[in-house]
Amino acid sequence: MKRDQTKRQQWQLHIAQWQQSALSQRAFCVSAGLKFATFDYWRRALIAEQSVENKPSQSQQPGIQLLPLQVTPAGSGSMGLVLRSPQGWELRLPPEVKADWLSDLLRGL
Repeated sequence: MKRDQTKRQQWQLHIAQWQQSALSQRAFCVSAGLKFATFDYWRRALIAEQSVENKPSQSQQPGIQLLPLQVTPAGSGSMGLVLRSPQGWELRLPPEVKADWLSDLLRGL
């Protein structure tokens, strides 16, 4: 475990040095005696780690909040379903919307 942390810190240093240089990644690797493939692997891995660390938890992410609703029978000339957000946007769906499509939509929000 300690070895992995030391290795991670070494690669963070290499990447910081490259970012401060005016060199391309390949040129930096040649000048520093590093294998480009290894450098690229660590650069990508550290970027991925950082994006996971900076991603808000699900409880912090804005998303759909389900509110109580009242369902009333549709009269003739029904407009279908209207979804309204607290932020003010509306999504109007025709009455013939399939339930599975609506379910997929709501999961994606």
